[in-house]
Amino acid sequence: MFSTRVVRLALVAFALGIGACGLASALAELGSLARPPFPQDLAQVTVTPDPIPSSLQSFFPFRTDLESNHALALALQKVQSTKSAKSKLPGRADEPFVERRLERILSTSPYDAELWLALAMLENNNGSNSLARNGALKMAYFTAPSATHLMPLRLVVTTSSDALADPDIRELARGDVLVMLSQKNVPISAYVQASRLGKEFLKETIQSVDSSLVVKLPR
Repeated sequence: MFSTRVVRLALVAFALGIGACGLASALAELGSLARPPFPQDLAQVTVTPDPIPSSLQSFFPFRTDLESNHALALALQKVQSTKSAKSKLPGRADEPFVERRLERILSTSPYDAELWLALAMLENNNGSNSLARNGALKMAYFTAPSATHLMPLRLVVTTSSDALADPDIRELARGDVLVMLSQKNVPISAYVQASRLGKEFLKETIQSVDSSLVVKLPR
């Protein structure tokens, strides 16, 4: 008799727990953002007010996919704002917690190349920790080496900074250039934003494939 009662109580507790998780998931869904498309140029990022009430964000741990969507939107907004003096960050995207939030999500979901690249861009803009930037940049390559939609901004981060000093990153970036050229896509945007070393790297890589394409680069 006693054991039957214990089993029943355990089943009731289990059912309540499942119901609570389902309710939390539904509440998180109510406050969710669709995952923003990863831009090929930061000018494509639209800075919009943060539409998610903080009361609903407390349910995000039950839906890490929704939390990553929101974190990516904030990260892209923050990166874009640093490129334009006229941009004003909405909500909390201008606070330093954005980078820490990305790191926390990636510590449990390390296969999201878009979040790794967003973190690399933020660290690159901060300019204070090249090791953190290079680490995030490498993960953006390793987790999605063939993701063509990430290649334009991966090259921007790589060629506008001193990341090319890392031989591994240099070789990975060369792969991006080769894939883009195979699709008749000359990385002009990356070249415009590149450092002197980055421009030399892009010229050499493009010339090794087709010297006639070098004339398409801005002078």
